[in-house]
Amino acid sequence: LPVEVLRHILSFLPTKYAVRTSCLSTKWKNIWASVPILNFHHEYFSGDAGFSMFVERVLFMRDSSDIQRFSLCCRQIQDFSRVDGWIRTAIRRNVVELSISAIFDRLRIYELPKSLCMCKSLMFLELLLNFTIKVPTSGCFPSLKYLCVMLFGMADKDSMNRLFSQCPVLEVLTIKAVSGIRHVVLDINISAPELKMLTIYLGAGALHNLFINAPKLENLYLCDSRLSNYIFENVKSLIKADIDLSDQFGIYDPGYVNRVTALLAGISHVKYLRLSAPSFEGCCLPAFDSLKHLELDLYDCNLFKSINELLKRSLNLEYLGANFNECIEEYLEHPWIQPNFVPNCLLSYLKTVSIRKFEGRQADMEVAKFLLKNGKVLNNMTIATSDPQCAKEELYKEFCMFERGSKTCQVKFI
Repeated sequence: LPVEVLRHILSFLPTKYAVRTSCLSTKWKNIWASVPILNFHHEYFSGDAGFSMFVERVLFMRDSSDIQRFSLCCRQIQDFSRVDGWIRTAIRRNVVELSISAIFDRLRIYELPKSLCMCKSLMFLELLLNFTIKVPTSGCFPSLKYLCVMLFGMADKDSMNRLFSQCPVLEVLTIKAVSGIRHVVLDINISAPELKMLTIYLGAGALHNLFINAPKLENLYLCDSRLSNYIFENVKSLIKADIDLSDQFGIYDPGYVNRVTALLAGISHVKYLRLSAPSFEGCCLPAFDSLKHLELDLYDCNLFKSINELLKRSLNLEYLGANFNECIEEYLEHPWIQPNFVPNCLLSYLKTVSIRKFEGRQADMEVAKFLLKNGKVLNNMTIATSDPQCAKEELYKEFCMFERGSKTCQVKFI
């Protein structure tokens, strides 16, 4: 095989094993030295000292070709100056992708070298460690398009906010907050003119504050156990939002309802929305005038009430998906309240309904009956039962007796 092909093959191996191929033959002797992807992981070494020595030997013996990706995963950083040297070497080699991980070392803060901010070749940066960085007010990260950071709550807040707001071409941002930081409030200010995708994971810690200004944001994924305070400004380009509040830490907080209301109001112009939450009871839901596709996943009997409210506020909805999760028996007496009027989306727009975890309870049947009866343009209703032993044939026969508002509607059980 040509050397270029062999080099490409070695790029998929951990660097430790790529180096070992040098003993195969004369042809293989120096191929590893020009592999553009360097992957250093502590799990392949018995001790930290041997790991550090190996990294330094590889960087010293490697040729002067550019580095495409430099990935470093260590248990903890014993000597910050060593890591500084490794990062600076990668920068001098025009590194495009840089990943630094030291997730077991949470007590010490590592200050990244200033030269990282000015690296013109860097497009991908992943920082999974307790870090800080002195970000200048302008001219930093000129080419950075992807940024993933883990926040431990101990680093300088101003530095973090400058990092999130001083990347002129940033398109993808992922923020992960460590759940163990229970008493540290994070104030996160994201101002990114080119940001298209934002992912936020917040554990069961304090209630944080997030301000988001992203005029080109198209996709939002939010997983927040307690539901922090979110302020959205200038996010009218948002197309798809996936909101996961399925952990139930927040619902016991008296401010939870107001925070849900504010969050949904900030993203009310989305076209595709997935909501997963313990409950929306008491929330003042906004109008979702642009919403075409809705996936709803609640974890108590307020699911049925929420369907009513969301259908009323989603005038142009074309697709409805719902998970009928298990309810506590004592709440099952009157869980479904039929609306006083038929929502506009049922009369004119709703074409597809998908119901999952269907158990055939009275409330389940009433919801399906209402949708079938009033869905004037409904084409398909798919029912996925939660119990594999469920008598699908009996359910299908009963569904055949339901009145249908659309003569073309097909009902399918899976």
